[in-house]
Amino acid sequence: MRIPICLLGPPINEADLMSHPFIGFFAVEAIIQLIAMSFLQIGMEKERAELNQRRAAQTDELTGAANRRSILEQADALLARLPGSQTQRRGASPRSRPFQIDQ
Repeated sequence: MRIPICLLGPPINEADLMSHPFIGFFAVEAIIQLIAMSFLQIGMEKERAELNQRRAAQTDELTGAANRRSILEQADALLARLPGSQTQRRGASPRSRPFQIDQ
């Protein structure tokens, strides 16, 4: 249960409000919250920009389809999840295995 801090002390007259000792505490608390929220907002904007850049790097700008790099990364992740795959045992990249199509 949360109790407002103003209820913990004696009642305050409106004339004495600005000279109350808790006013300084409230001002400092408000400034700290403002600074913390500013840093959080900057962090969220940075993450959003990184996500947009990552998405732009993985798709073709004209068609919106996945490009070669993102297809290969998705294939690596998919092949690594297969049970009993050689990449899980050896720790090698799935693309490093040679494929022979002619046989």
